[in-house]
Amino acid sequence: LMFDFMGPGKRAAMGREAAAAASVARRGYISAVLNTAVETRKSWIERLQSQVLEIRTFFLLSLRK
Repeated sequence: LMFDFMGPGKRAAMGREAAAAASVARRGYISAVLNTAVETRKSWIERLQSQVLEIRTFFLLSLRK
């Protein structure tokens, strides 16, 4: 049987590597959440603009009658 014993500092290095990978994953997650929020806000603004234009057109046409 062979055993792979960790040398001094290997466990700490593995911990730092795992922490760095988690940090990268967290940044990716936060970036995705922020991008989704921005896109949602943009779509709401575009929808509001189109509704305002429809209402404005309706009232302008109503005034002409």
